[in-house]
Amino acid sequence: MSMLWLLDAYMNLAVYQKNLTIVPVMVSYDRIFEYQNLATEMVAGEPRRLSFNESMKKIWNLDVDQLGTVYVKYLEPINLHSYLKSKGCENLDVNNLESTAFTLTEDLLTIQQQNTPRTLNSIISTCLLQEKAQLMPMKDLLEKSTVIYDYIKQKKTSTTYMNVKPQQPLVEKHIAGLGFEMNKKGDKKKCEVKLARKDEDLRVMLGLAHYSMQLSSVFILEGIVA
Repeated sequence: MSMLWLLDAYMNLAVYQKNLTIVPVMVSYDRIFEYQNLATEMVAGEPRRLSFNESMKKIWNLDVDQLGTVYVKYLEPINLHSYLKSKGCENLDVNNLESTAFTLTEDLLTIQQQNTPRTLNSIISTCLLQEKAQLMPMKDLLEKSTVIYDYIKQKKTSTTYMNVKPQQPLVEKHIAGLGFEMNKKGDKKKCEVKLARKDEDLRVMLGLAHYSMQLSSVFILEGIVA
């Protein structure tokens, strides 16, 4: 959404212009409640509107931990007057209003992207999305997710709130939250994740791809250089 409305208000509040401050708030989720509806709309090409009762029923039927964790962070305040001055746009008028609003919107989205945490859910989603077989051993999933975790922790430019390496009990919660089942055997370490539904339902692939996007900014640059 463009920040045109914000700059329009700024122009009409001349007395308060030097005091107007933006406080960006980053809100990020492990898994979003409406991802199935969004994926269905992308596949079908038609929007599906849920009634209030349908939405409440879906929320009521959610399992504990199915959506994971919500992350909220209040970011560095931005004095709007100082920001516009730094961009050479302190004298706003109808000729540069839209272009300045676009620049502000881009900058705020960049700030949001930089502060969106890389989560265990995004790591697991990436590993499951890239797996070609229909069964993925838990041992392999733990090894691959740990390699990504270690890399993210070493990369100072990546935001993350993870403080411990991927552990099987927590990984199993995320697997269940993503809608996958496991073949559990006597030895917990020998259990496998069933991935057949990933190939059977395009919406599942879209969901995993969406969650994996958190890691794109971590690896794209290195991939280009390589």
